[in-house]
Amino acid sequence: MVHRLSILVILLALLAACGGAPAATAPTSAPAAPTEAPAPTSAPAATPASTAEAFPVTIEHKYGTTEILQVPTRIVSVGFNDQDAILALGVVPVGIRDWYGEQPGAVWPWAQDELGGATPQVLPANALNFEQIAALNPDLIIGISSGMTEQDYATLSEIAPTVAQSAEFIDYGVPWQEQTRVIGTALGRSEQAETLVAEVEALFADARAQNPGFAGASAVVAVNFNNAYSAYGPQDVRGRLLTSLGFAIPEEIVELAGESFFTAISSERLDLIDTDVLVIAVSTDAEREAIERDPLFQQLNAAQQGRVVFLDQDLSGAASFSSVLSLPYLLERLVPLLAAASTGDEAAPGAGTQNCPAGLRPFAHSAGETCVPTNPQRIVVTQDQNALLPLLELGVKPIGSAGLPLEDGGFRFRRVDGFDTSGIAFIGNYWGEANAETIARLQPDLIVGDAFGADYYDLHSQIAPTVLIDVHDRPLDEALLDFAALVGRSEQAMRLRDAYAARVAALLEALGERKDSLSVSVITNGEGAEFYRADTGQALGTVMSDLDLLRPTPQQGDGSFDAFSLETIPDHDADVLLVINFAGDVGDPGFDAFVKSPIFQTLAAARAGQVYVIDGTQTVGAGWTKMDAFLSELERILLAPELDVDVVTE
Repeated sequence: MVHRLSILVILLALLAACGGAPAATAPTSAPAAPTEAPAPTSAPAATPASTAEAFPVTIEHKYGTTEILQVPTRIVSVGFNDQDAILALGVVPVGIRDWYGEQPGAVWPWAQDELGGATPQVLPANALNFEQIAALNPDLIIGISSGMTEQDYATLSEIAPTVAQSAEFIDYGVPWQEQTRVIGTALGRSEQAETLVAEVEALFADARAQNPGFAGASAVVAVNFNNAYSAYGPQDVRGRLLTSLGFAIPEEIVELAGESFFTAISSERLDLIDTDVLVIAVSTDAEREAIERDPLFQQLNAAQQGRVVFLDQDLSGAASFSSVLSLPYLLERLVPLLAAASTGDEAAPGAGTQNCPAGLRPFAHSAGETCVPTNPQRIVVTQDQNALLPLLELGVKPIGSAGLPLEDGGFRFRRVDGFDTSGIAFIGNYWGEANAETIARLQPDLIVGDAFGADYYDLHSQIAPTVLIDVHDRPLDEALLDFAALVGRSEQAMRLRDAYAARVAALLEALGERKDSLSVSVITNGEGAEFYRADTGQALGTVMSDLDLLRPTPQQGDGSFDAFSLETIPDHDADVLLVINFAGDVGDPGFDAFVKSPIFQTLAAARAGQVYVIDGTQTVGAGWTKMDAFLSELERILLAPELDVDVVTE
């Protein structure tokens, strides 16, 4: 028995590290009950809800019945994810059992705010430490997700009333709805628990309604440890996550898992996880890259056709918890990834339809559809600010890139300040004149460019699979999601997009009513008397479109950089005029002539001292960093109580 338990503990611990099941616990001898109450911990005691239900309450579970005589005020959570439901109900435990992930206070990002600054004592993840639990002087112990044995329950019950899981479900397999309702009853907050359950179930309903393609499509959540795959069955919380969204777990996986929460998959039967959508939980980028390099993985149709969703540590954790707090966090980020990977979703970034050889998958782009490597290793880009930059932002370093040749015979890559470009070979001018012989010598497995490379597409396609992604005539964030889909970094791009969207929302909130009356013009200065309006496309145009601020009439249509002359610059006047400067800093003769010209000085923005110069090298380019940089400039200018020192006033 001891040998069997040890094996189970090791197996569950390994799976937990991969976003799997919690580690099992081994019973220890019972501690002596404390004779005095210990000193309070740093976590505040739970406070009764104003609408708390009448006590005592009785809860039935797999080891009998627990009676709770009064509103508990010192709760210890010994389950691996029970703390989420407790926190969601407005109660902070005095002790929380750790699981994995090295999260502060054993609480993950989606639940941190619920702590309210409290620091509950963290209990170890392995065997239950009865002495430590007793020292917290609890009046209620909750262990629905603990996997506690009957002996554990008996020991814990000597310390305080203890709630175990229902006998209806396997260990670690209690649905989040049941977990939330039982904990709500134990805390005297059943009505609040029902409200929380209804809110999260509504999120699932919305996801199903907005993605009818999920219904009946096959899907599975898998992990890989030491080159061995396992898949979660329908009694596991991750399996229930998929079925709640409408997906179907393959019957063979269901049968193999049986009464367990997972089943091992042999290399000979990897076809069992070759589903319409394959979800793989990983802990690190290195773990993901190892899977993508696996020849067996590359043979899967799901891999070749871009129907794999990788869950990073946070998303894996949210799926493993599958709690009333983690699920809203997870669904917001996961559903778009599932939609992009779903078979037949033509709106998915890069979704292609043709059949490709093993190791390749179809990818649709502005020049057509190309079979591209599932896991490209030797990427060459033919545009620096429009193709090199978005890949570097995703942590992908190409082996070669076009850029700007210098008079001294050297070169530089534009708009990539702050990123490591060491070791990237220079292949020629970014205007599409990249040297085909140089590219061929690099032996790329993928060539990536933007619309400027259309004239060279056929030539480059003879060297390696070539993709052109349009970054000019549509919102930039759409193009950046295409880049991410191309190199398998959609999750990272989604996080960048979410962070960007949050900044846009924060700026709009800070502007308040001023948003409806403040007009903003954005122009870029070129050489001589040539100027451009910055509208849709590229970073600053996308930001202006998303903010939906009042714009001058010529800047209200579609387009990216439409040229106009100095004589028509009054048409671009506004309360605030932003000049994106490429020609040089203030003081450059060409720029000085522009801002000091008589026609420029007639502008209302110039007379009011509301002309701002912005460095175009930092704010223009196809990247999330450029949108963030432009947002920072807008925050500095539009929210500043006084004029900035860079305002041109004379």
